[in-house]
Amino acid sequence: MIIDLPVMLLCWLMLFLWQIVGFALTYKLYAHKSIDAGWGFGRLATWIFISLTVWFLGHLKLPVNQSVFIYLIFFGLTFFALKFYQKHHKEILNFVKDRWPLIVAQELIFLFFFLFLSIVRGFNPTVEGLEKFMDVGLIAGYLRSPTLPAQDMWLAGSNLNYYTFGHFMGSIVTQFCNLSVEISYNLLLGMMMGLVAIQSFSFIANVVAAIYQPKKQQIKQSYSNLIKVIAIKAGLLGSILLVFAGNGHSTWFWLTNHTFVGYWYPDATRFITNTIHEFPAYSFIVSDLHAHVWGLPIVLFLLFNLSLWLSEIMSATTKLKNLSKLSQQPYFTSSIIMGILLGLSICTSTWDFLIYSVLLIIISLVMLLIKRQQFLHVLLSGLLILILALLIASPWFLNFDSISEGARWVTLRSPVWQLLVLWGPHLLITFITALIAFVFLRKRTQLTAQSVMIIGMAITALALIILPEFVYVKDIYPNHPRANTMFKLTFQSFVLMTLLVGILPGLISWTGIKKKLAESQQLLIKMILVIFVLSVGYYAYFGYRDFYLGLKRYQTLDGLHWLKTQNPDDYAAINWLRNNVAGRPVILEAVGESYTTYARVSTFTGLPTVLGWRVHEWLWRGGFEIPSQRTSSVATIYEQPGSPMALELIKEYKIEYIIVGDKEREAYQQLDHQKLKKLGTEVFTSGSTYILQI
Repeated sequence: MIIDLPVMLLCWLMLFLWQIVGFALTYKLYAHKSIDAGWGFGRLATWIFISLTVWFLGHLKLPVNQSVFIYLIFFGLTFFALKFYQKHHKEILNFVKDRWPLIVAQELIFLFFFLFLSIVRGFNPTVEGLEKFMDVGLIAGYLRSPTLPAQDMWLAGSNLNYYTFGHFMGSIVTQFCNLSVEISYNLLLGMMMGLVAIQSFSFIANVVAAIYQPKKQQIKQSYSNLIKVIAIKAGLLGSILLVFAGNGHSTWFWLTNHTFVGYWYPDATRFITNTIHEFPAYSFIVSDLHAHVWGLPIVLFLLFNLSLWLSEIMSATTKLKNLSKLSQQPYFTSSIIMGILLGLSICTSTWDFLIYSVLLIIISLVMLLIKRQQFLHVLLSGLLILILALLIASPWFLNFDSISEGARWVTLRSPVWQLLVLWGPHLLITFITALIAFVFLRKRTQLTAQSVMIIGMAITALALIILPEFVYVKDIYPNHPRANTMFKLTFQSFVLMTLLVGILPGLISWTGIKKKLAESQQLLIKMILVIFVLSVGYYAYFGYRDFYLGLKRYQTLDGLHWLKTQNPDDYAAINWLRNNVAGRPVILEAVGESYTTYARVSTFTGLPTVLGWRVHEWLWRGGFEIPSQRTSSVATIYEQPGSPMALELIKEYKIEYIIVGDKEREAYQQLDHQKLKKLGTEVFTSGSTYILQI
């Protein structure tokens, strides 16, 4: 462990530089809107700025997706941040002196969770199993793509046809920190857990503080110690639960069996037959850097801005006589930011765009029930958000072929008791939070912006659980037709409900101060909250214990250590290609099924192979025709290398390197080594593994 600590701390330090630079932007945007001036989103602000700049320039075919340009962008951003700090140093120093408890609390949260998962990964650092090959392969592919879009590492000659902006952002961090992808992968997991924790803390703390001080000028002029303490407590609870808590399954197992012996933590995500219902804690435990994980920081930032937008649009008084007045509205900046974030969601995890667009609509409808006069403001702001979202996502749209087969009606629904086992505890707390907000959180009998936000989140969370019981989006898995739909919807439902759990303690304290609830009622709600935390909060113990082998022996941060140990010849071949092959020439290796160690060379080098995981390509291409054809083509080259057909296929796919190792021998029993070696020069040999250059 000690040997890897310097790498972890260096990565943390470089991300802290992002925080300092990003805070200049968040302070400018949020200093007079939020209690922490958006401190929790500083790292993400820098990350998004660098990534978007490279993303758009790269799609203009400028070779900017390289470390030198990433550093130049960062240094440029740093220059403007320093100028901003110089100009506003007195104001910012006063702000930090007043709000330092919030800042320190958030930084300690980020540091703890970053180090926690980074260190834990060292007990089982293997980047293999589940979706890890896909996730690391996408990052590795972007690392070899100075211009964009990037070529699919598992389908040579074709662009990626999946939402991969998160993986692209991961490659930006990898380049900035100058790490190999197998080490970066594990540190990225620590970074993502840290970001989710600090950002959920910031969102909850800001909503709670706004409940106590609904007027913006009050936030700017005075900031009581009481609010600091309550906001910090609420933020801590919500952030810890979001990254560690499970659903109600583990407690149901104990109540049913009177023991935890035999409890298997993945069962909480596969309890309902032929479905998936994961949540953040499980995702961090199994450590797939999949789209739903990459999307978490973006949706938390979106929620933060949505809460501010709601306050601003509810207080807008200027009549919109023409569109030129739109830029003068208090919600204009928030609308632009939300449009950018929703656009990023489209190409990071498209489901998130749909889900949070629904949340925006629901919150707007709730608000319009009490403020109909704001309809035009909501309409024009919504159009601005949508237009910006589509513009931000346009490079992705222009290179993406839709694979959707449309929606279908559900024919086999979940038993109600199973839904209650999974979501009952969260739904209970969500209902209590929304009820308190509806009954008590009012101003002159009207709901406040905070109450509308809470009620909108609660309605959306419930809808996301109910929807997969009636409709699903069809994909290629006939035996699990609604699994992916339920997965994506209930994952975000869990996020929304957990954030509401964090808000509840602040609401309870507020009702006590305002004498809205009797002490006995407050005590009852607190007891329910404590029971809830105890019933879902221990899930992570079983997950980390079982997945990380009891946390008994620290190994390394190197995610390729398993291959170095199990097949040192293949490991050496991968390193030779990394060190000696520039650009993205096409390689040939054995075709394999998903969730195996086939396609290991393309995965860890980023070099495109003719065909990698063929079921994944089936999913990404919307049919099996291309994977089927290429499966036969690859077999022909390996088993009939001297035939005219094989020579034609090599030219067709522009193959420059052929890999032969254990996987190729396993897949192609008739592999003809003698004729194969006549196709080119043997440029690498280690044991039984060799590489031919055509």
